[in-house]
Amino acid sequence: MSDALSWTVNGAANGLAQRLVLRRQAPQADLWIVATVVGGILATVVGTTVGDGVVRRIVTGTVRGAITGGVMIWLLQQSRARVSNS
Repeated sequence: MSDALSWTVNGAANGLAQRLVLRRQAPQADLWIVATVVGGILATVVGTTVGDGVVRRIVTGTVRGAITGGVMIWLLQQSRARVSNS
């Protein structure tokens, strides 16, 4: 299985499982599934351009973390805003 396909499947499965917990805090938790898939694919694509080994793992983890971290912050901010307005 290619790296991109592997990350699509793994990202969707992990994102779906994590969404079950996240939906209690964030109404738009469905976006989390998309974020994990996109983060995994982009991390794999960018990581393969820098080579192999430790550098690739650092770059891959950084890209994936930046994407999923940014989405998580946004989701929780939306949730906080919703609670503040009610």
